[in-house]
Amino acid sequence: MRVDIMYVHGATANEIFAHVQKRVLYRGRAYPVVAAEHLVAMKLFAASQSPERKLRDLADVRAILESETVDRDMVKALFVKYGLEKYYDDTTN
Repeated sequence: MRVDIMYVHGATANEIFAHVQKRVLYRGRAYPVVAAEHLVAMKLFAASQSPERKLRDLADVRAILESETVDRDMVKALFVKYGLEKYYDDTTN
């Protein structure tokens, strides 16, 4: 299992942690997990900051969108926010 860690603070952290849900992930234990939209936001931020991560993070975004119900309008806005709009159609279809 791969785990990504990202430090957030202030208003961003407050928004993310307000929507954390516990999910059973490993050996029957529940762990706090961010909402799918927030995970997509963090993945897109990372992709925008680090070209060598871009393909992996966009693949992760695709997997999230395939496995979770997400606000598609919010996701599209996040692609634009992080300057990745040219990848939106390929990642979301």
